[in-house]
Amino acid sequence: MKLKVDDIDIGKPSVTAEYKVLKDKVTVYHIIFLAAKIRTQIIFQFEN
Repeated sequence: MKLKVDDIDIGKPSVTAEYKVLKDKVTVYHIIFLAAKIRTQIIFQFEN
């Protein structure tokens, strides 16, 4: 399913804004998760 960008922008600007914030939050959590994963792997390498 593909949404047209201009339909969303004109029709529901508030929804678009909320979606953008949500997407940014997910990206931040994803980066934190990856960083934690990498750090864990490094710790395991030092212990072995």
